[in-house]
Amino acid sequence: MAENKRADETMRHQFIGTYSGVTRMYPRRYWRVEPSPITIDLFDPKFRPWFVNTESAPKDILFLIDYSGSVKGPTMHLIKITLMYILSTLSPNDYFFGVYFNSVFSPILNCSGGTFLPATTSNKKVIFFERLGEIEEKDQAHVSPPLKFSLDALRGNLNSSDSVFTNYRSGGHKILMIFTDGLDEWPHAVMDEELRNRDGDVIRMFGFSMGYGTGQLPLLHWMACNTFAKYSVIDSIMDVKPQSRSFLDHLSIALGRSLESTPIEARRISWTTLYMETQGLGPTITISLPIVSKPDGIWLDQRIAGIAGIDIGLAELTEKLPKEEQLYGIIVDSNGIIVYHPKLIIPVTEVHSVRRSACYDASHVRHRAGSGLRVQYGFSDERVYRLVGLIDSIPTIDLVSSNFRKIVRRKMMRTKGNCREFYCANLHGSPFSVVIVNSSNRQTLTYTEKLTTIDTTNNPFVSYHLSSRSICNWKLDSLPSTSRFDALRSVDCGEDLNLPYALANALRSWTDSWPQYDNISRFSCEDLPLPSGFAARYFVNSFVHTRSQIEAYFPSCSKSYMKEIATKFNAERVIKDNSAEMLQFSVRNDIIIAYRSITDQYHNRLAVVGVQWRMPYLNALFMNWTRSTKQWSDCKKMDCLLITRSGFVLASSTSRNPAPLARFDPQLFDSLEENGLVATSSWVDAQAECTATRSAPWSSPAAYRVNPLQAIINSIATIIGKTFWIDLYYLMTSFVTAQPSMSGGLCRFQRIKPVERCFIRLTNYKMTLNISKQIQLSDMTCARYARVFPVPHTTLTVIRVDRACPGYRARRKYPPQSQTLEGCEKVTYFEKRPPPSYNTTVDENEVTRFSMPHAVYSQQ
Repeated sequence: MAENKRADETMRHQFIGTYSGVTRMYPRRYWRVEPSPITIDLFDPKFRPWFVNTESAPKDILFLIDYSGSVKGPTMHLIKITLMYILSTLSPNDYFFGVYFNSVFSPILNCSGGTFLPATTSNKKVIFFERLGEIEEKDQAHVSPPLKFSLDALRGNLNSSDSVFTNYRSGGHKILMIFTDGLDEWPHAVMDEELRNRDGDVIRMFGFSMGYGTGQLPLLHWMACNTFAKYSVIDSIMDVKPQSRSFLDHLSIALGRSLESTPIEARRISWTTLYMETQGLGPTITISLPIVSKPDGIWLDQRIAGIAGIDIGLAELTEKLPKEEQLYGIIVDSNGIIVYHPKLIIPVTEVHSVRRSACYDASHVRHRAGSGLRVQYGFSDERVYRLVGLIDSIPTIDLVSSNFRKIVRRKMMRTKGNCREFYCANLHGSPFSVVIVNSSNRQTLTYTEKLTTIDTTNNPFVSYHLSSRSICNWKLDSLPSTSRFDALRSVDCGEDLNLPYALANALRSWTDSWPQYDNISRFSCEDLPLPSGFAARYFVNSFVHTRSQIEAYFPSCSKSYMKEIATKFNAERVIKDNSAEMLQFSVRNDIIIAYRSITDQYHNRLAVVGVQWRMPYLNALFMNWTRSTKQWSDCKKMDCLLITRSGFVLASSTSRNPAPLARFDPQLFDSLEENGLVATSSWVDAQAECTATRSAPWSSPAAYRVNPLQAIINSIATIIGKTFWIDLYYLMTSFVTAQPSMSGGLCRFQRIKPVERCFIRLTNYKMTLNISKQIQLSDMTCARYARVFPVPHTTLTVIRVDRACPGYRARRKYPPQSQTLEGCEKVTYFEKRPPPSYNTTVDENEVTRFSMPHAVYSQQ
């Protein structure tokens, strides 16, 4: 290892992981497990992406799951947890499919059209976290028909012409995994036909005997041994993790045998997808090779001694890529999975392979492991699953643009489309392609004067925020956004920071304009004195967002509201803005954002200055105007609406709450669309964040005993009203949504807002309402008239319209502007390159010494 480092000083970390769990690393480093009093180290090389990707060829896996009544309860819990661990070992190079059976059988996910799904983060989440919890355990288990169906699916004998995944498979092993607590009838005919007619096309059938007290199932064992697979018994939660990867231990033997006569130089190098390095070094890719053992007595049947790997940091991989607004780079792998993209949202950098107890001393856990010690843990949201390794530490996102898939080829090429030019080439010796994008409608801004300092305000009620995570080549990524700005002045960036410094310095006059108060600790956001004329009841904060993603805001206690600001304006910062003279309005999560852009002479946005109000603010103001001012007297007889360009009713002369116009007045919206005043566009955000569901991923729809406290609350709720009492129940059981943290040597629980990645379909209604116009709204029962009045120097419009016709029904249903996708709606696929040729031939010597004689089968 030292020789390798001397030969290439840029080499990052080298390591060798073994099946015993011992890992050798070079150069050595301090192993972080923090905070140590409450943190359990879960690092095991056998579950790291670089290990599981290398020890076998890609796989087509079909899960055949017993959902009969006998598995209800603890047994089904074990099945689902085991599946969770198995799915965590799969990468987008693997494909999977699921079938459940009891008295009937069916695919777990019908939207796949009877074929396999690539093991992307979203697909694994759909099948495990969602769909498995919707199926009820009932009736008896009849395995012959689903087993025959599963074998046909693995061999591609099903009619999948309606599937979007047609003909896409891994090109590697074909594996069937059966999970059951016992079978009342044995599929003699199906097994006889399979063993007689497979003709070298072997489907390995791994059997899992599940459940407390189930024990050995000899027939399942026989099936595994006669299909060159392995049999496992999982009768306690302690068995789940080691047995969930038993199939990989077995497949590594096949890989080791095939590599015995292959020179090291000719062996295939494995490349991981982007993942989080376990010790908090950030986004990483690892290249790795198996170390083949010698077939002697030391290694028994094992043919791979370990996996050797070398890390490549994302910062190192992208160091030479252009990262400007006009010219930028993208890296994707052969599956179209994004490795680097300016818009790729990567989770926060932190230490992984850890679990933090609920303020329970970790040393007790280690010393008494296996002795019946029960440890309380906090609520497990998606972040916790990432940290322990049960879901991908960095979600796999594929480029869904069909144009992109057409332009990636083996040779460098150039293509033009709209305002962008693409230059593409393969990264030699790797599965990656590099795409250079030139956007002719964007401009990269520079500041020529040399600046070395940032001039900030001393006002404690004003804070700064740096939302860019990639600045300084990702050196500040592990810091929170508020600390990131402070660190910017002291870190050696090695890049041009003149423009960020200049824009930050330009904020000084704005930040100094806000008042200062004595005894800052006395004030909260609710009682902070505001300048004259501010509506304290509705005011949230005021902010400035710059092109360099540095933000300043007042008051400091409104930090939680800046995430939406950063998300919105970071996405828009390089777009030409022709509305600099206008006051613009946007609505996000019941908050009104009013802002004005500051641009240069070429309409490049330099900064945005704005204010956030709570939703009722404009509605209350507008109602007061229309009721007390003579110029608005018509609004007592008609409906007067204040509408944004995106079709949202911010305020009205009625007593109704703000809402999208399509729901507020569907007849008016229909008529505006018929007159060509509404343009609709829709897209899916695959990196959105939603509030995490409270249910555990292994929950069941079957009836269960209700918690007594919950039963009392629900009973009272049916009499008095639901909302208050359900909230009270959650308040009384609030410990489940808390996370432990260390402060001053003390462990405390902090309330959290658990979130998870989700798919949201966003629909944008762009309304052309900048001209005065009268519109007739016709219907079979009544006629109405509306008149459009643009509000000068804003993007708002007042529409004065006759009162709504009674009983009017919209001509069509308009999708909401934000809609969370569920189930099959968010299943993803990609057109991957044809897989390379893998050696998955079966060696007759693979049959283990534990295989059972044929007499066991024939006697049953």
